[in-house]
Amino acid sequence: PFLGHGSWVEAATFSPDGERIATASYDGTVRVWTIDGALQQVLEGDGSRMTSVAFAADGMIVAGGNEQGIVKQWRLDGGQPIDPIKANSGAVGAIAFSPSGRSFVTGGEDGAMKIWSADGFMRNAMSRAHDAQIRAIAFSSDGSALATAGEDGVVRFWGTDGTPRGQRMKGHQAWVRSLAFSPDGTLLASAGDDGAVRLWSADGTPVFDPMRGHD
Repeated sequence: PFLGHGSWVEAATFSPDGERIATASYDGTVRVWTIDGALQQVLEGDGSRMTSVAFAADGMIVAGGNEQGIVKQWRLDGGQPIDPIKANSGAVGAIAFSPSGRSFVTGGEDGAMKIWSADGFMRNAMSRAHDAQIRAIAFSSDGSALATAGEDGVVRFWGTDGTPRGQRMKGHQAWVRSLAFSPDGTLLASAGDDGAVRLWSADGTPVFDPMRGHD
């Protein structure tokens, strides 16, 4: 096990090359590990609980969001610090970088989704993307689309400029916590607190019956 955080670990993610893992914890830190569990770096925030984490596309920047709505980015090579940004009202529930690395998206406790340039300038904001906290954000592998999901049980598709695509996708009976695109970008999987995994086509049509089995 990867031991070192002093409290609940809220989020974890692999680096793009698969060689490292970043974890975000209620102890106020983001930690970077090798895949065999060796601690590489401890990245300090402002002391608030860390609630989300993501690697940039080149693997050299880690972004972490906290319960106060602040996103901080760290350069792992020790380069010029990047100023933190006030991303959302309340906790930052999810962060995702675009595959190009030129932008990232945050989703907050306020239900807002915001698109940022890599250096922290806001490009667009959807103040009511969801009716409750956003818990998951995913980009398609080619960077042409993104999806969000949250505590309202809804899954949504968006263009990378923030334009809504299709209808709000309803099917889960509880929070949706995780999203993943298929490698070719034609399918999206969503997983919820209702114990179901659902597949959606790129136009938002459900694919097959929901997969159930978890308790």
